[in-house]
Amino acid sequence: MAFESPAEISPASAPKVVEFLPRTLPVELHRDIVQNIDDRATLLALCTTSCAFKVEAERMLYRSMTQNLAQADVDKAIHLSFLQTMANAKHLAALVRTYHLQVAKVCILSANAQREFSDLIRSALRSMVNLCRLWLDLPSSVMRPDPFIFDHCSFQLESLQITQTQTTHELTAFLGTQRRLRELSVNLDNSVQPVPAAVCPHLEVLQGNRNTMNALLPRRQIKTLIYDPDTYEMNEPVSHLSEPLDHLLVLSLGGFYLRPSLHILTSFLRSLEYLELVSLHGRSTLSVSCDPFVD
Repeated sequence: MAFESPAEISPASAPKVVEFLPRTLPVELHRDIVQNIDDRATLLALCTTSCAFKVEAERMLYRSMTQNLAQADVDKAIHLSFLQTMANAKHLAALVRTYHLQVAKVCILSANAQREFSDLIRSALRSMVNLCRLWLDLPSSVMRPDPFIFDHCSFQLESLQITQTQTTHELTAFLGTQRRLRELSVNLDNSVQPVPAAVCPHLEVLQGNRNTMNALLPRRQIKTLIYDPDTYEMNEPVSHLSEPLDHLLVLSLGGFYLRPSLHILTSFLRSLEYLELVSLHGRSTLSVSCDPFVD
């Protein structure tokens, strides 16, 4: 039996090895595929098992974190692991765009634990350089120890919600760095001071108590106001806010407590298009025409 030497084998008769190799998807399709996965466990599995999909899987996995740090041990473990990853892996922290942190008091057991947890949150937030939307619901023992929780943070937020009452002084210094902020939800304490017009010049949506209105509503073109009054704010006059109230298109009035009478506001709402009245018993909404409050 005669065998051909390698020199005698023609290109046409040579085995086509390439046909037996797995075909790879164009990298441009990876994002379209991964964006249809809404299960965090699957995304994590892709990050750890697929070199091809790792980049896009990480982008989706860390883009948004809204898991409550509540009483459930599983939730706590997931969220604490997330914070530790953010503090230690800055390339992953840079992927975060939306972050919600809601902490139950049972999560903080001792003074040492409070300090360690507070330090971890600060380190994680400083690493989230591309954060756009932030919601913090933290005990005052975590929010207030020096330094202020946002010190040395370089992100530029579009939306910020803080459930813990703040002082105007410490918050204004931070807001002065947030040139892109369009939505703000915060209650201010009685040490309220007017916030300079150069702070948050693009603010469009404001939510808070009367102190928040007094500090941030003037000198801005705010279109949506969610007025959530404290118990002592029932029917105080608002004539000093007549000009910014005249610019409102949307008003939500009321919250956890009894709401003020709409009559204290009606004469200043000449541009209003949508009204929501909130009480303990539910919500009432009204689409408003040109001159809704004619006597």
